[in-house]
Amino acid sequence: MTDTKDLEYLVDLFDDPDLQVASALDKKIRQGGPELLDALRNMAVDTKDETRREIINRKFIYYSAASVLDQLEQYAALARREEATLLEGAYLISALLTPGYKRAAFYDGLIPLIGEIMSETSEDKTAVENAKILNHIFYNRYRFTTTDPFSFSEDNSLFINVLEKRRGNPVAISVLYFAVAHAAGLPIFPLCFKGGFVPVYEENGKVLFYLNVFHKGEIFLQDSLSTMMSTQGLDLDTSSMVVKKDATILTMYMELIAFYYDQKGNKAMVELLAKAMSYFGNQRYMVIDEEDE
Repeated sequence: MTDTKDLEYLVDLFDDPDLQVASALDKKIRQGGPELLDALRNMAVDTKDETRREIINRKFIYYSAASVLDQLEQYAALARREEATLLEGAYLISALLTPGYKRAAFYDGLIPLIGEIMSETSEDKTAVENAKILNHIFYNRYRFTTTDPFSFSEDNSLFINVLEKRRGNPVAISVLYFAVAHAAGLPIFPLCFKGGFVPVYEENGKVLFYLNVFHKGEIFLQDSLSTMMSTQGLDLDTSSMVVKKDATILTMYMELIAFYYDQKGNKAMVELLAKAMSYFGNQRYMVIDEEDE
């Protein structure tokens, strides 16, 4: 239902105080799906009345977030059964943070990269060889780079920006690294500890080696893990670290973004992310409480 007259009628009802009207309107827009949301956004662009444009934009953002949250809830249920891709999870979080962000725009930036990895890796090659191919394509050919790990901003955290500039903070880059690796069939997962993670290459439940996202996916073995942690100011018991699956890395990413928005005083975004994270469980990874130290 995207007829202009009908849409104008719905917009006229946006500020109607009657609760029954608001409920019926809410149902109508949700039933309209992405097509109706696109029509709303286009109407906002074409509307010359500034006040009306602001009303439409406000509702578009609200309904866009509601739609993505519904999809994220369904995604999280599939992810628990390992029936969902990390790539799709990354897109949905992107759409939550950037209303109107199209799935095609997200995937179009990554499909060529994934295709190249798939064409050059194979079961005939060793795990180390496949990981080196992944690293070469991801870091050298496509030139993804990490920024200062203590520098958080929308510019280096939101995937819409990271994909365009091919640079981002280590967590954002890591999510994309894991996502394209999984899409290409490479078993790379986060080895988690309180406050962060290290990418590992795992086969048959066994960690074969570790990868350093700070240094173009550099491969190293367990005896170097403690040294790498120490250089980052981390004193950890490596025996307590656990390999996790897709939902964990998405939660870590949302934690990072929520921390950024909390520092900026953007309560609406913090609450939105808290709702999204609740679908993935109660465990949190990136924040170290004083009692944990």
